[in-house]
Amino acid sequence: MSNEFEIKPFSGVGPLRFGMTPQEVATVLGPPEASRRSFMNTLIEYRGWLTTMYEKDSDLLYEIGFSRFFETLTYKGTNIFKDPDREVLKNLCTEDGQPYEALGFIVLLKLGMTLTGFHDGDEEKKTCSAFAKGTWGVEKDDLKPFSLDATIL
Repeated sequence: MSNEFEIKPFSGVGPLRFGMTPQEVATVLGPPEASRRSFMNTLIEYRGWLTTMYEKDSDLLYEIGFSRFFETLTYKGTNIFKDPDREVLKNLCTEDGQPYEALGFIVLLKLGMTLTGFHDGDEEKKTCSAFAKGTWGVEKDDLKPFSLDATIL
């Protein structure tokens, strides 16, 4: 597995590109340690601290999730899990320009990313995901504007 995993909004992360098949992902990362179908019939694959999710009808990659132990995840020089939480939030929220919050997630629609655990000090739940265009945002009524000043950090 490659050491560098740079988030490229709406394109992919590191060597992974949205729209890849499970077989193409396995060629890059190796076989998953585990996989399952969700209640929505989407395929979810687990590889250590990385999770790949595929669309239910086409099995094409649409979301890539990372746990707090994935230390080489970056975006434009910001190391998502090694840099201070407040710095990560500030950099990403500023870059996005219009962050939202939903169900405990910070949703960055312009960057194609979600974060959790960064704004509420919950280290155990700290994750980041990158998603394909159209994955988030359709439920905009459920999203409320997020203010960095309102965080407990």
